[in-house]
Amino acid sequence: LLSRYLDITTPPSQELLSILSGLATRQEDKQRIKRIAENTSAYEDWKSHGMPNILDLLRDYPSLQVTPAFLISQLPLLLPRYYSISSALDAAPGEVHVTVAVVEYQTPDGRQHKGVCSNWLNTLPVGQDIYCSVRSAPLFHLPSDTKVPIIMVGPGTGIAPFRSFWMQRKINIELASRNRQRISFGESYLYFGCRHTIADNIFKNELQQRENEGILTRCYFAYSREQGMKKTYVQDLIQRNATDVFRLVVKENGHFYICGSIQMASDVKQMLRYVIQTIGRLSDSQVDQYMDTMKEENRLHEDIFGLAVRLKKR
Repeated sequence: LLSRYLDITTPPSQELLSILSGLATRQEDKQRIKRIAENTSAYEDWKSHGMPNILDLLRDYPSLQVTPAFLISQLPLLLPRYYSISSALDAAPGEVHVTVAVVEYQTPDGRQHKGVCSNWLNTLPVGQDIYCSVRSAPLFHLPSDTKVPIIMVGPGTGIAPFRSFWMQRKINIELASRNRQRISFGESYLYFGCRHTIADNIFKNELQQRENEGILTRCYFAYSREQGMKKTYVQDLIQRNATDVFRLVVKENGHFYICGSIQMASDVKQMLRYVIQTIGRLSDSQVDQYMDTMKEENRLHEDIFGLAVRLKKR
């Protein structure tokens, strides 16, 4: 139960903390747990400062008396983890590829935390069967009209779904060639960001090949921790290429895709808004209306993931 079905890593809810406060035998522990349980602000600070799980709680408050039966009855179910598919069915029949970062981080109070699913996957031997299911993402697909230009923004493992895009286009070209047909694609630009060019640019060789083949028009790389280089993020590159971005998105009604963390997606959308407003000379209300129209026309696509947690500064 504890290894497969129950979640022992997520911070306990305020409701569970309220119950646990009654199981502490020391009055001091009881009052401290109760305060966190009843004060939402205190709870959020406690949770984000250390992301404590049930085991941390038992260590921090040793007077808590809980039984295995209590834990089984009160712990929440372990929720499935979702990953963007980074392969195309036509190119890899019978296979599903995922691009996973092994999550490890240190919270401000010094606790070391590891991602549950990513670390579990990392320990599995090659060939191990796992339980999984596929969930459809109907709003995150290539345009039905192949001539429509696309801009893809995916730092880190946010590049995952875009690999499926270029794999699909490559196989489409191969299939068309076998049938003595021609297929044409609109311009496609990829904005990828990572920390270091050697260690983190996971599909570098594949990207170079797709760019040489013309499947990708151009790849732009942002490095945030490359020695001797100014710290750069994907939104900085979008600003640098503002004229092209405006042309593709506004003039040619292109599609704009974002995949990655919540904060990154927010920063990228703000930059896209700035580019459209500045070059298009739009008012605040006009640019807001245009962004809304992009969503309504399914030209602004988002695949967002990640936890909002304060990390220890290094």
